[in-house]
Amino acid sequence: MRVTPGIYHPGTQAAEVTAGRLIIATGSLPVPVPIPGHDLPGVVNARGLLNIRAQPRDLVIIGASVVGVEFASIFAALGTRVTLLGRRTFLKDAEEQLARRFRPLLARQGVRIEIGLEFRQIVQTDDGRLRVEYERAGRAQAAEADLVLSSTGHAPYTTELGLENIGLATEQGRIPVNEYLETSVPGVYAIGDVTGIYMLAHVASHQGIVAVRNALGRREAMDYRAVPNCIYTVPEIAGVGLTDRQAREAGIDYVTSRFPFSINGRALGMGATEGQVRMICERLPDGRGGRVLGVHIMGPRASDLIAEATLAIQLGATAEDIARTIHQHPTLPEALMEAAMDMGEGAIHYRKVAGREA
Repeated sequence: MRVTPGIYHPGTQAAEVTAGRLIIATGSLPVPVPIPGHDLPGVVNARGLLNIRAQPRDLVIIGASVVGVEFASIFAALGTRVTLLGRRTFLKDAEEQLARRFRPLLARQGVRIEIGLEFRQIVQTDDGRLRVEYERAGRAQAAEADLVLSSTGHAPYTTELGLENIGLATEQGRIPVNEYLETSVPGVYAIGDVTGIYMLAHVASHQGIVAVRNALGRREAMDYRAVPNCIYTVPEIAGVGLTDRQAREAGIDYVTSRFPFSINGRALGMGATEGQVRMICERLPDGRGGRVLGVHIMGPRASDLIAEATLAIQLGATAEDIARTIHQHPTLPEALMEAAMDMGEGAIHYRKVAGREA
């Protein structure tokens, strides 16, 4: 097949490349909030926000999902007055109870949070600031700032690729692939955001490895059993596997446990005790936790701790497997070990006594 690479830099010329296999990895583009004024100067997406030269005094963020919440946490820590506006939900990609616990923590960092809004427009004020106008419960409200971040999601990038020239099928703007990352055209693979499966860099990277192996003649299926998701806030949030709601909706008989960082020695020494480890396991006949179905963490280094949980799910490990594994002391992973212990005989440093935690 012949491919004409896109021209990304001024002065470059198109070139024609002949190849027997092709991997499409064009990613995604931000989707602007669909209201009047979304294209005003000072209304930026995440990439534009990273390119600013001066710290804003005030920042309004439209969108209370992962990227919006991450930037709210970052800019609040830098001293910017941040207003976070969400249409329906707050941090919908996090485990529900952890999201609910994180919201007041973010508010204590100085972020004003408003959820349940209908956005109307963005206008420029007489003094050059930006005003986001919205309604809440039928009442008109507004938030003003020097800068507005539009953080309302991404869409796969498939336009202007010439996919129709090779008869490659798309579906609602994405490139559908099978378990081997193959598209509808033999010899053409697709990975990453453009497939619309998981819009996560580490998933795209692993898909790339699998696609290359298949392009070189191997037959390897992509495995999505254990996909970790990390939210880089303060404290961090990370999860892998099923949540309580997902296990319940799937009709799985399960048990849960948790262990707070407030009694983890390393967290105490770090002065970072907010958060907890939540573990979800299949229920064994004796009521104890069996195979690990999901782990969700809010706390220090959650994005690192989730790796052990991801491996446990990938290998089909049980709570007992984790509990009987020696964890070095004093370290944060001990919190994961004790959450696993609580599925059986009970955690050593955390008990529930007469309806209260001790």
